[in-house]
Amino acid sequence: MRLVIDGEVVTTEAAGIAQALELARERAAEAGRTIIEVHADGRPAGTLLDAPSEGTEGVAELGVTTADTGLFLAETLREAGDALDRIRTDQKQAADQLDQGEVAGALGSLRPVIEGWQMVRTVVDQSAALLGVDLQDFPVGGGSASDLIQALASDLVALRDAVSHEDWSALGDVLGFDLEDRAVAWLGLIDALVRRAEGLPAKDPA
Repeated sequence: MRLVIDGEVVTTEAAGIAQALELARERAAEAGRTIIEVHADGRPAGTLLDAPSEGTEGVAELGVTTADTGLFLAETLREAGDALDRIRTDQKQAADQLDQGEVAGALGSLRPVIEGWQMVRTVVDQSAALLGVDLQDFPVGGGSASDLIQALASDLVALRDAVSHEDWSALGDVLGFDLEDRAVAWLGLIDALVRRAEGLPAKDPA
């Protein structure tokens, strides 16, 4: 199997998909880059990456695209920040609806809020791991990123409890105040991680 990284043939003798991917990861890491796309014979590799086979699975060429790790993570984190701004809008809308007695409308806004926070949390976790940042000790806002993670978890539990108990006043407080404060703090965390990512030296493809 051929392994092509950023248009360059690295080897024509990869024993299988797993070996080719491992070699691609090693080459990318050595160059300060991250794999962002994998194609098998010109098509998205998809499920072939879920549990990479030791064999070729009939694939003649594995094409890998990489990006500078720092630049890629900075952009990914900025997108998460933009998503968090949209979450804040959804939170405010839901809180306003509760104030007006529009419970059904407010409940309809909760799903994008919860899913949005989960996405932001995942991006922060994965980006921190790639940056080698320990969120337990990473300073932000007079505390640590770990404090923000725990506070968010508590807020989301409070949100679910308020819904299950049909305590609309408490739900409005969580949405309008607690999660708004949390969003501002998380934007600070994201900004700090962006600055860390931008501090990584940019490198050319391997």
